[in-house]
Amino acid sequence: MDTPEDMLELQYPELRMQAEEAADTSGVDRREFLFMSMIAAAASTFGAHVVRAQGAGSSAAAAAAAPASAQQPQIPALLLGNGEPPAEQFMPYPGGTGALMEKLVREHGPRAFERSHFSVEKWSGALPGTDEAIAFLPAHRLSALIKARKITSVRLTTIYLERLRRLNPILLCAVTIMES
Repeated sequence: MDTPEDMLELQYPELRMQAEEAADTSGVDRREFLFMSMIAAAASTFGAHVVRAQGAGSSAAAAAAAPASAQQPQIPALLLGNGEPPAEQFMPYPGGTGALMEKLVREHGPRAFERSHFSVEKWSGALPGTDEAIAFLPAHRLSALIKARKITSVRLTTIYLERLRRLNPILLCAVTIMES
């Protein structure tokens, strides 16, 4: 009986018997209790509002059998300020982007971040006839138009601002459109 593990080993049979007696008198199975306590611990990491959303002893069968008037009232939404970070962050690379950068440097050295020369094919032909056709050109073709001086960046900006002004009531994609 030198270590705490030895003491636990000696006490285990007695504790097991007491646990079985408690299960018989309380009606709660030990495994069920452990499972429910793990669920409660996991739910507490999501915040109190998630735990409150589930009623005590609720289950899918009980919820289906209960009439609509017996359901718990909806909990009001938590108000979040504009400075609150998003609830989730998408990190497509395991370990985040820092781990990805470290891997790139380890595998390729500094040349992993050297830019290669990119050339845009010259614009051939006439300028598209409508602003709509210009708006749907890919970015590399728009850059070729600007480089060939067939269109100005001011005209492109005007085209896109007009589209935002016209489509915003339908798409609700802009809060404030500032033209200056």
